[in-house]
Amino acid sequence: LGSRILQVADVFTAITEDRPYRGGMDFEQTTKVLRQLGDSNKLDPIVVEVLIERYDEINELRCKGQTQALEHFSNYSKVLYNKYGIVAKDVS
Repeated sequence: LGSRILQVADVFTAITEDRPYRGGMDFEQTTKVLRQLGDSNKLDPIVVEVLIERYDEINELRCKGQTQALEHFSNYSKVLYNKYGIVAKDVS
C-alpha cells in the first residue's frame, strides 16, 4: 500500500508543480490524468480517489513544501556564492 500511495503522490506532484518548462496543472486537468491512470491500473484507483477527495488539503501541503524547497535552494545558493563564488541557477 505504501508504494502505491507514493506512486500516486509522485505523479500528483509532478503534474501539479510549476516547472521551469511549464506551469502546473489545475484541478480539472490533474483529476482527469489521475483518473485515466487509475482506470488503466497504472495507478491504484482507490488511492487516486482518496487523493481527489482530499485534493485541496493535499495540494495546499504540496504548495507549502514547494515554497520551503525554493527557500532552502535560495539560501543554499547564497552560501555557495558567498563562500565559493559559485552562482547556482535559480529555477523559480
